[in-house]
Amino acid sequence: VIRAKGVERSYLVSDAVSVAGQAPGRYRLFDDIEVELRPEGRLELAGTPLLAGAVTTLPTCLANAVRYADASIPDAVRMVTLNPSRVLGLGEAAGHERLTAGMTANFTLFRLTAAGAVEVLAAIVAGEVVHQAL
Repeated sequence: VIRAKGVERSYLVSDAVSVAGQAPGRYRLFDDIEVELRPEGRLELAGTPLLAGAVTTLPTCLANAVRYADASIPDAVRMVTLNPSRVLGLGEAAGHERLTAGMTANFTLFRLTAAGAVEVLAAIVAGEVVHQAL
């Protein structure tokens, strides 16, 4: 798809539910439905084999684009940040397209591990650290 559309017209998004990134176990979703996050990463309605939602996070989407679609890291980052920001009409002032003087500082500091996964080191929103890895 990326080769056909080009990086500038491709988007990486996630429809992950609230338990994405949590440890395996039982949880209640916002609508009080009990779900079970399996160790292999599958989210099921508790007590059934039925799929209950998505749990793939944007860092995983980015890593998968690099690993399976042969995207470069800058291109994968663009498909997660710049491209969706433009299609939503957020514009540069929203701080989603570039980090320059005078713009809102919204960014994620990450690294790719040797296994090809994304390790999020910190998340900054409006210039403030909202997440920092231990």
